[in-house]
Amino acid sequence: MSGSVVEAVRPRGPLSQLTDQLGSSTDTDTAIGAAAAWIRAILASDAVVTLARPDTFGRLRVVFRTGEEPEARRRRSSRRREAFDTLRTTRMPVPGDLGWISAMFPITCRGERIGVLEVVAPEEKIEASFELLEVAASQLAVTLCRVEERTELYQTVADLERTSDLGSDLIRARSKEDAVRIAIGYVSERLRVPVAGWYAKTDDQMHLVAVKGLGPNRVGQVRDGIPTLPSRISSHELERVKGSFRDLAGVGVVSALDVGEAVLLAGGPAEPIDPSFRTIGSLLAEVLQRFDASAFAQQRKERLDMGLAWTAHELRAPLLGVRAALDLLLERHRSDPDESVILQHSLRELDRLANMVEGLLAWAVGARPLLRSETDLVHVVEEAAESCSLEVGEDRVVIFAPSQAVANIDATPLRTAVLNLLRNAVAHANPGTKVEVVIHREGDDVVLSVMDEGPAIPPDERRMVFDPFARGRATGRATNGSGLGLFIVKRVVEAHGGRIWIESDLGHTTFHVALPVGKEERRFAS
Repeated sequence: MSGSVVEAVRPRGPLSQLTDQLGSSTDTDTAIGAAAAWIRAILASDAVVTLARPDTFGRLRVVFRTGEEPEARRRRSSRRREAFDTLRTTRMPVPGDLGWISAMFPITCRGERIGVLEVVAPEEKIEASFELLEVAASQLAVTLCRVEERTELYQTVADLERTSDLGSDLIRARSKEDAVRIAIGYVSERLRVPVAGWYAKTDDQMHLVAVKGLGPNRVGQVRDGIPTLPSRISSHELERVKGSFRDLAGVGVVSALDVGEAVLLAGGPAEPIDPSFRTIGSLLAEVLQRFDASAFAQQRKERLDMGLAWTAHELRAPLLGVRAALDLLLERHRSDPDESVILQHSLRELDRLANMVEGLLAWAVGARPLLRSETDLVHVVEEAAESCSLEVGEDRVVIFAPSQAVANIDATPLRTAVLNLLRNAVAHANPGTKVEVVIHREGDDVVLSVMDEGPAIPPDERRMVFDPFARGRATGRATNGSGLGLFIVKRVVEAHGGRIWIESDLGHTTFHVALPVGKEERRFAS
């Protein structure tokens, strides 16, 4: 076989198998189970594998055990604690089981103790595979850290979404008292703690609005015991009221939010109240101030502006925190090409979002005009499509455009508008179909068209889809979302001196946006 090379395919080693199994774990239970199954296979025995981890009070608790363990092999908690505290691997005979030993491996991640892995098996099997068991404990520690960090990241995003829901509900409040009631309900549901709130209906008193999270008897005691508060409550008086609420509600600790016209008290166990309680207070205070701004018609517009502004303001810090977490994950997974590409894509998108929010904040509240410049609309649309692909998949949006279409626009808000159009189209498109984006020139305008294959919008509903808080289509499936997406699109387009309209028939819906090219040199490359 001259000129050819034959390479022998070596079988995958046991450590590679362990790495594969742990790498595919999406939660701690799966990771621990995979490591335990691998250990028992390596030892070829009915080994008992146990994982102990510290609880909130620092006590080591068994969180996982596989294998049948006679009573004689149990109650080694003091040796687990010794291994945990000293970070030294220990081996000891198992009383009553001749030839069996217990090997305890402390597991750490970046210097932090996270538990003790214990393996009980015949001594000769443990000694023969001891180095492999040490590696398994180390790999398990890394996997547990990775899984728990990912879980915390998802929880951070979920908390942001829930807080955003509260902001939307507060914006739609019909009155100040209604806003206080919404905040009380959110604290009770989100934090699962007893909560009560008072609102200043008169100049000299705040009246109890609602009590949540307590039984009927306790609710009655709070209503009778603290029916009103002074409208301008001192810190000393507030401490006294907190003590009364603690006794009446039967809780261990009470946190207070004094936002001027309203006071919220929330009780909990010995540990402090969730930090998001403070965020709720800042949102409520902002909404109550906005109610005093002007008459109802003006309030409606300003509250919508406040919603956009608050979203931009509040999202920047969490976005930077999420970016730091992604940076850490990227550093750990550079050896995995697939995960590395996804993380780098996510980092680029977070950078764009973090840089965008301050400009969006200023524009939304009228603090600055649009910052127009000669900008390639095709590039703006491609960036929006890339962002959308993170949510819906890379193959859902197809763009038909010239190499360049330059117009006098502000790219930051316009990119947000295009992204909302794409999200709307994908949400209403039939499963498996594409969303098509076409850019072309018509006279002095550049026209952007977004078409989806889905249910038609009835003629009498086409105007209202651009109203704030209008959701979905009459015959469509999509009902999620704030109902602000198309409203934002229309507002951005009109701020540019453009126009937006809909064409919809059975099977297709197209949103057209026409933007004036501008007074500067007009270019449209083919």
